[in-house]
Amino acid sequence: MPNKLTLPEKLRAVPLMVALVPMAAGIVAGSMVDVPLYVWVVVAVVCALTGWFAMRRGRAFFSYFYVGLTVLFFGAALARAHTPRPVVPHGERVWMEIVLTDPPVAREGRRGASSYGAVTRWQPDATSPAADGWRTVREHLLVSIDTMWRLEAGDRVTFRGYVNPVGDSSTGYSRLMRARGYSGRTYITQYSRPEKSPQRAKSPAMLARNLQSAATERLRRLGGGSSDAIAVAAAMTTGDRSGITPALRRNYSRTGASHLLAVSGLHVGIVFLIINALLYLLPFIRGGHIAKNILAVAVIWFYAALTGGSPSAVRAAFMFTGAQLALAASQTRGPANIMCGTAVVMLAVRPGLLFDISFQLSFVAVVAIMAWFAPLYNLVVSRWRMLNALWATLLVGFVASVATMPLVSHTFGVFSPAGVVLNPLVICTAYLTVGCSLLWIAAPVPFLQPLFRWLVGGPAWLQNRVVEMVSAVPGAAIEWRMPLWMVFAVYAAMIIFTAWMAMATADKHTREDIFILPR
Repeated sequence: MPNKLTLPEKLRAVPLMVALVPMAAGIVAGSMVDVPLYVWVVVAVVCALTGWFAMRRGRAFFSYFYVGLTVLFFGAALARAHTPRPVVPHGERVWMEIVLTDPPVAREGRRGASSYGAVTRWQPDATSPAADGWRTVREHLLVSIDTMWRLEAGDRVTFRGYVNPVGDSSTGYSRLMRARGYSGRTYITQYSRPEKSPQRAKSPAMLARNLQSAATERLRRLGGGSSDAIAVAAAMTTGDRSGITPALRRNYSRTGASHLLAVSGLHVGIVFLIINALLYLLPFIRGGHIAKNILAVAVIWFYAALTGGSPSAVRAAFMFTGAQLALAASQTRGPANIMCGTAVVMLAVRPGLLFDISFQLSFVAVVAIMAWFAPLYNLVVSRWRMLNALWATLLVGFVASVATMPLVSHTFGVFSPAGVVLNPLVICTAYLTVGCSLLWIAAPVPFLQPLFRWLVGGPAWLQNRVVEMVSAVPGAAIEWRMPLWMVFAVYAAMIIFTAWMAMATADKHTREDIFILPR
């Protein structure tokens, strides 16, 4: 019988989880405290040297303490270094050339469409732009476009206009946009004198957009582009939400299921589980274990490209690449350690992700599934594999819903009790819809079109009907914004519960299988 592991021993088994906490705290400090970058760097270097000297003298506690401070100040320095700084003059009329990085999307109740763009060059206001007056820049902006202008992702547009702040700097939306790297907002109207260049932007992102358009078009062939079911299938599989009606969007929002209509960690997770299930027998041949993990990671990233390379899909691809590596290394290292390492790398590259709600939801959901899934699954496991698979699917939805509910309530001001019951059910239909949609996209055999119209549209139609019925139930959605202190209190309670559960089952595990996903 292996010895029972103490909590410090468990923490030493996941050092990157311990490093993630001070790094996140440092990013928050660097974003809130207006201190020059060099100050953070100097303090981080001093702490690193102090920790090194403490280690040389055998003072382990002080060395660990100063290493934690080093990581904290390093995170603060990263946050300051990545803070978007305006380059194009704000509040002044100028000429700009901007490349649209996302397809314009019409918003309900608003005139025009919204998109994102990167300013490539600008020059001061004049009657017409001078050929030799352009100044090369790289600044990311939110773009509002008048409905009379038909623009697409990749279009290069020259126009005359203003760059304004995203909004009140105290609002959550403004902070979120700045965290994502957008320093302002501009408008393209009939008075902007826009001229679209015949030369479209070429980049990996544009190639991903073209791939997304081709995949969406294949799905629309199944229903002629007019069916709500096919529109939902396209939104869930490729991220194209142009076919979603306002009524359908409201139903999903009221029931807490709107996350299904935006490709995120859930959808990439479905692909992750499907590809691992399809390659289940591959490790039984020589070298199959390595081949399985390489193929799984390749499919995950191809799917991220299929969704147009949306930021949420790319972040989820990073997450599940880490999960795949965790499964590959499950004999010697804990998946929680590798997942936290993935988060550390992502935050080092883009510290603003810490304030991005999609990153927060994806990370919280994945960590909760890794921590709670196995103990809860083992409570009801049976001899019947089909029942076990159904229970596992429902459990994933339940765990993800409970773990993300405080964040959803605080960020969006909606508390959906119905979502805890509904989400596990619609995840079952999501598996069928996304899986069959990807199969049709990969092999659109003409004579199988009627069959796939039923395989793709049937689960999506059922999902729409269930969401519609639940949204009509009184109390399905409550407008309530959970206070921030309560969010921290709830997650603190979840962490304490998880630690207690891990300690209670510690005698069943050895150092090699801490935090391992069930195989």
